[in-house]
Amino acid sequence: MISRQTTNGIRITVHSFCSLAKHLLTEFPETYILPDKFNQDPVEENFSKQRMRCGGSDNPTMLQYSQNERKIMLLKSDILRVVTANTRGRIQPVQSADYDLNEPLPKRKK
Repeated sequence: MISRQTTNGIRITVHSFCSLAKHLLTEFPETYILPDKFNQDPVEENFSKQRMRCGGSDNPTMLQYSQNERKIMLLKSDILRVVTANTRGRIQPVQSADYDLNEPLPKRKK
C-alpha cells in the first residue's frame, strides 16, 4: 500500500506529463516524445555536488550556496581545461585508424 502523498504525487506527475505531451504534439506535430528524457537526474546531481561541497554543514547559508554553485559551474566549463598533463582528457582529437586490411604486416628486421 502506498501513501496518500505518493498517490497524489504520481497523479500530478501523470497529469502534468499528459498535458505537456498534448501541448508539444499540437505545437510540433511532426515530432515524437521520449518520456525517459523527462527526469530530475541533473537536478539531483547538482544538489549532490552541493552537499559534497558543504562538508559537515547541513544548512548552508546563501553565501556558501552561491560560492559552491560558482565553483561547480567553473569546473563544468572549459576555463579550467587541462592543457599539459599526463592525461589525454578531452584535449586531443580522436585519432581514427585508417588501415588497409589486405596489406601484409611488416616483418621484423633480424
